[in-house]
Amino acid sequence: MAAVAITSSDCDLIEATISELNTQSPETIYHNDPAGHSDLILFLNSLLTDESEESAIQILESAIISRPYDIVARNRLAKALIASGRYEDAGSALEGVGSADGEVLSESLRLRGVADIVGGGDDTVGMGLVQKSVVVRPWDAASWEALAWARKVQVDVE
Repeated sequence: MAAVAITSSDCDLIEATISELNTQSPETIYHNDPAGHSDLILFLNSLLTDESEESAIQILESAIISRPYDIVARNRLAKALIASGRYEDAGSALEGVGSADGEVLSESLRLRGVADIVGGGDDTVGMGLVQKSVVVRPWDAASWEALAWARKVQVDVE
């Protein structure tokens, strides 16, 4: 319903959808939307309505609590945490993540590496994670860009 509301630019339908989603528990949302698009819609709406960044991040954290093995949800949370400067928390959100889906795994490795490098961790570990993301999906431009960025950071530090 939210997708229809957004594509039709119907403000009333958007408000009704957000209101409906806000009344449901995370478990109910997951049952009705296992892909997790509802969490993303609630997160983005929270950011766009000038609520605190922390309340928007809490929406993604509640998604992790209701489905702890959802790597896509963990990646979303890690991106939000990195954007807010909480690099250590982003790395923690991705600890122990593994997946048979190369795209999701590559993104997780890339995000963990970036969080480690920017967060002041061991550059070797962070660089290794970014390199693994390239190995998992060598055709993925985002991983190559992250690797180039990580190497630039490494050179700038030296």
